[in-house]
Amino acid sequence: MRAAEICNRPEPDYRIKRVWPARGLVQSFADSSCGKTFIGIDQLGAVARGLPDWNGKRLLQGRTLWICAEGRAKPRLLAYQKHHAVNLNDFEFYTLELSPDLRNPEHVRAIGNELKTLGGIDVCLIDTLAASMQGNESSGEDMGVVLANLRVLQKVCPLIVWNTHPGHADKSRARGWSGMRAAVDAETEITRSGKEFGCLRSYRITKMRDGGGEGDTYTFRLVEHEVGLDNDGEPLTSCAVQFTDEAPVPTGTTVATPRGARQQKLFRALQTMAPDGSLVPVADLIDTVIEEEPAERRTFKWRGKFKDTLCDMPAFVHVAGDMASLAIPCRVSDSEWLN
Repeated sequence: MRAAEICNRPEPDYRIKRVWPARGLVQSFADSSCGKTFIGIDQLGAVARGLPDWNGKRLLQGRTLWICAEGRAKPRLLAYQKHHAVNLNDFEFYTLELSPDLRNPEHVRAIGNELKTLGGIDVCLIDTLAASMQGNESSGEDMGVVLANLRVLQKVCPLIVWNTHPGHADKSRARGWSGMRAAVDAETEITRSGKEFGCLRSYRITKMRDGGGEGDTYTFRLVEHEVGLDNDGEPLTSCAVQFTDEAPVPTGTTVATPRGARQQKLFRALQTMAPDGSLVPVADLIDTVIEEEPAERRTFKWRGKFKDTLCDMPAFVHVAGDMASLAIPCRVSDSEWLN
């Protein structure tokens, strides 16, 4: 094909402009309770209903499917209906409550056959990837099989999106095989500003292979709705997404609690030494912690243990050069020098 013919091709289609391509693989990562499922439902609902836009971005109507492999679908869907005052029976929004093994071609074939009976699907959300496969998320071999099977599934569903979690040590990337980000067509990240339910949250486009949008950020809060009664007659609640015009959550925000005695000691020392989050010398921080230890632990060996622990605290501490500070929100720079 001549280069001029390629230049004359139409621009790539989108499902949600600058957010979802019309065809491809998309991963969305976020810590638990950040709202990734509710964002996904909001997007699927908007596409199925054929709204003029999703959060200001034009979209193309299509048939959508949510594979709910974690938690219960019913209260979440009821909350979406209540929040938007709609009846999902009026739209082609489908749901499967199952936990397939996406490494198993028989499972993928069964899903494909189910989609064929529906006449094909335009967007499928797999929620979550970890709950939809048996294998090692960090294995290139295992994830290569998953990707190959998902590309087969694209014959009946051109756009496949999945939710996953961030890395254990590095919260700024998705968990698992490092090659996954290169393999997907788009990637999004959800962060939150605090632990409380009503805290501000951000949905950010971290990769967009074609069509622009990388770096775009949308802020939202979760709104709780009572959707019925449970078997004990008590209120049953779930959530829906409400977008806002507030400033985005700082990149790299994460919320967690220091684990283990050494992490807690380091964190408490930083809170005392730098309550405003300012930088302190790492050596001074270690000295402060060591001074509180029994005499038999005031050794070079135990200093090394606390330094190693500091390396494993990216969710709570920012380390740069020979300085450290409190980091909620945080993004940890290179701390290999501590090893």
